[in-house]
Amino acid sequence: MFIKQIIIQGFKSYKDQTHNSNFFAAIRFVLSDKYTQLGREERQGLLHEGAGSAVMSAYVEIIFDNSDDRFPTNTPEVKKDEYSLNRKNTTKNEIMNILESAGFSRRTVAGTEVYETRRAESRRIMEETHHKRSKIDDLLETIGGRLGELEEEKEELRQFQERERERKCLDYTINHREQERLQEQLQRLNNELDGGVEQTDDNREALKQSERQLESLRQQMKLLSEEKAQYKEERIELFRSKAQAESDNAAQQAIVERSEQLRAILPTFNARRENEQATRQRLYAKQGRQAQFRTKRERDEWLQREIADHKEEADELEQNIERLQSDIAEMRDRIENLQQAKEQRDQLWREEAKLGKFDTAEIALGKMMDQNTMRGLKSIRRIVQQHEIEGAYGPIGELFEFNEKYKTAVEVTAGMSLFHYVRLIQLLQQEKGGRLTFTPLNRLNPKQTNLPKASDAFDSAYEKSMQQVFGSTIVCPNLQVASQYARSHGVSAITPGGDRSDRKGALTGGYHDNRNSRLDGIVSERRDEIDQRVTKAMSDLQKVEQKRNQLENGYGPLREELRRREFDLNSRRDELERKQHQREQVEALMMNLSAQLSAYQSELSSDFKKALSAQEEQQLDTVNTQLPDLRKQHAAASSELSSLSEQKTTIELELKENLRPRLDQLQSFDAETGDARSGSSLTAKMKERQADLKRASKSLSNIDVKLKEIEASIEKAQGEFSTVEIERANQRAEVERLDQAIKNYQRSIEKGAQRRAGLTNRINELKTHINSLGALPDAAFTAQYQNMNLNTAQTRLHKAQEALKKYGHVNKKAFEQYVQFEKQREALETRRQELDSSDASIRELIEVLDQRKDEAIERTFRQVSKEFATIFERLVPAGKGRLIIQRRIDRQTNGADEDSDDEAGQRTGVENYIGVGISVSFNSKHDEQQRIQQLSGGQKSLCALALVFAIQASDPAPFYLFDEIDANLDAQYRTAVAQLLQESSQTGQFICTTFRPEMLLVAEKCYGVSYLSKASSIDVVSREQALDFVEGQISGK
Repeated sequence: MFIKQIIIQGFKSYKDQTHNSNFFAAIRFVLSDKYTQLGREERQGLLHEGAGSAVMSAYVEIIFDNSDDRFPTNTPEVKKDEYSLNRKNTTKNEIMNILESAGFSRRTVAGTEVYETRRAESRRIMEETHHKRSKIDDLLETIGGRLGELEEEKEELRQFQERERERKCLDYTINHREQERLQEQLQRLNNELDGGVEQTDDNREALKQSERQLESLRQQMKLLSEEKAQYKEERIELFRSKAQAESDNAAQQAIVERSEQLRAILPTFNARRENEQATRQRLYAKQGRQAQFRTKRERDEWLQREIADHKEEADELEQNIERLQSDIAEMRDRIENLQQAKEQRDQLWREEAKLGKFDTAEIALGKMMDQNTMRGLKSIRRIVQQHEIEGAYGPIGELFEFNEKYKTAVEVTAGMSLFHYVRLIQLLQQEKGGRLTFTPLNRLNPKQTNLPKASDAFDSAYEKSMQQVFGSTIVCPNLQVASQYARSHGVSAITPGGDRSDRKGALTGGYHDNRNSRLDGIVSERRDEIDQRVTKAMSDLQKVEQKRNQLENGYGPLREELRRREFDLNSRRDELERKQHQREQVEALMMNLSAQLSAYQSELSSDFKKALSAQEEQQLDTVNTQLPDLRKQHAAASSELSSLSEQKTTIELELKENLRPRLDQLQSFDAETGDARSGSSLTAKMKERQADLKRASKSLSNIDVKLKEIEASIEKAQGEFSTVEIERANQRAEVERLDQAIKNYQRSIEKGAQRRAGLTNRINELKTHINSLGALPDAAFTAQYQNMNLNTAQTRLHKAQEALKKYGHVNKKAFEQYVQFEKQREALETRRQELDSSDASIRELIEVLDQRKDEAIERTFRQVSKEFATIFERLVPAGKGRLIIQRRIDRQTNGADEDSDDEAGQRTGVENYIGVGISVSFNSKHDEQQRIQQLSGGQKSLCALALVFAIQASDPAPFYLFDEIDANLDAQYRTAVAQLLQESSQTGQFICTTFRPEMLLVAEKCYGVSYLSKASSIDVVSREQALDFVEGQISGK
């Protein structure tokens, strides 16, 4: 620890020309006790008086570098005026205590300050003990006198108590016997009354028990009946579900069968229809066209017309094909658009739910920081987007990942640093967009720590920023391990729960509310980026928002719209199939027309012959022969085609009017119950219905078994109910009989009711009297009084009452007071013994402290004396020096004890020490040594420096101030002192003023003090400039 900087402003004027003492006076102003109590004029004298306006205030600041933690504070640098510590006002005593703890006290060289404190504390305790003992002695004397007075009153009270005990015993005996006699008479009357009632009570209790049992059986039967009814309802519901499942299964089975039949009939139907058309064409062709025309020209004209008609029809069919293909493409686009619209609607609903969560997370994060920081983060994001700025990485909390169990530890370590950003300060200030802390990566230089390495949870580009926030913190499983690592590695340690131990030993912690986690808020804030990505989707969402608002007014309209869309989708699919089939038919017709057109063109190019050739005649005969068969085949095909057409129409009608609506109903039911498999195939739905049918059948079997068990339990309960009902009737009859007997008996004993009341009143009076006697003596319950004759007891009671009249003035609390004072005396005597023991312990402690003080002083003297001899020999190689202790006994004998190491603890002890002397020789190690009074000024200065350096070696101080200590020294001594200063500066700071060159040669930094315009100033100068200045002073320039 050393002085880092001294700031002097408006402080004091000085008489010397160079004003170099300004520096040392300012230090004494802060650290010494001389300026603690000043008058007005003295305070005015501390202000600087120079040219210009008058100075109204002055201050001196000393800034210490506390890197070695010599000051017991938690920061490496402490600076502030007016006796403040870490920006908090404090008292001068606290500052002085801190300075003394750092070694700024000459009284602590030998550690005697602690001894003086403990000794003064012991003396104070001894004085308090003596005062308490005096008070105890006074109280004991007062109590002793009062006990003597109570001793006389106690004898008279004893006689009174003997008479009083006898009276109480006799009075109790007489009244107790009378009470017992009356109790016996009352008991006989009550027994006569209760004898007939007990039997009735037993019967009433049995009757109540039966009624409770009946009520329990009723409740049981009621519960069983309700359970039976519930199972019946469940059975009916299961029957209904089973029937519904069977119906659904049958409908789905019929749909599958009819669909299979339709798929099987369609190929046959199409083949038969094509066969009929081909047969008809063959018949027309077989008839020939030779008989229709007379000339080749008529035939050719007819063929050309047919060819033109077929071409026109072919062109029309091609247009139809193109139109159908366009319709098919349009239908597919519409189906795809409907499907995409449905998926887009679901996606937009999901995005809307996410946006709601993002807004909630952003609001929660805003509550965890101040408004300036929140506005700053929003402004930063907007600025980065507007200006497209690179290198803005975002808040620190968004640049790393963490394990969930360390969330609390990360939060406590980083705190508000989680929101520290990078760059953009100028733009943020221009727009007044809030306040934010930035961490420029190229300016950070975090302190490197020796911690275990692990895989980083962040990009290497952010390493400096992460080291700045988390680099000096380690996570430990508990606070004990955290404290050990904090001390051993010089870092801050934190537990997963947020408890923290820093390297100074301070422990911090407590409850941390994880519900308001900054990290959770930052994680949620990251999702704000997704909000940017779905901005485009928001425009589409706004387009369907109106339709969604209309649909969300009720679930029914929404479901109806969905059904309509699905029906529209199915209709489009059916229309697509129909168009595709129609296109296939047109393509087939187109092929037939092409073939016929080719035949016509071939015939047109052939010669026209009126008669047929022999081969053609033979072919015609063959055709004529086949013509009847072909007609029969045509008729059969037409009949079969009509039957298949009728069957096809029937199946299609059933599918359209019955089965497909049923299928739609089943699909709607699945959609309403939230079935996620609504898009599965018909076969899968049929299997599902079959599984439901099996489950329903199994549940019906279980319910039938439970119904049988419940019916058996009901029958058993009904049997028990009948049995208990019979028993209750018999018991009720017996109770009625006994009630009548009691009424008869009560009429007979009503006459003794008044007598019983009188006995009860008398017994209560006797009880009251006995209670008024208070605590009875033990003798009242012995045989002496229990067997005493009643007349004798009454006689003795009268005598005892007469005797008590003589003790009317007795002090009835004498015994209690005597015991109380006796206890006080015992307590005071015990306390006095404790005080005597404490006094002996304190005296023993003082002896121990005196001994330790002697040992500390002697040990310190030996150490300083040894260092003084060594350092003096280094300063004066030809001489010798040593320290000596001066004692009172030596002064009385006009001698000095020059014992050093071996004789320091002899004879009279430290209390006879009166000072320390110096014995030196500058010329020889064997000549007679001189005392300090016999030395010259330069020699005295050298001895003083040797003593200071000896003390510094024994108990080093943080820094030393030397004001021209080499002024009176010879050159050889100045050189030796400079070398010693250079060696000692390794462990302490030395601030010196000098006009000699020797110290300048070993100084680390030189300052020049100058005086100009009635003001002194100080500047850093080089060693060469300092040497030139000193040489100029020596030469008088």
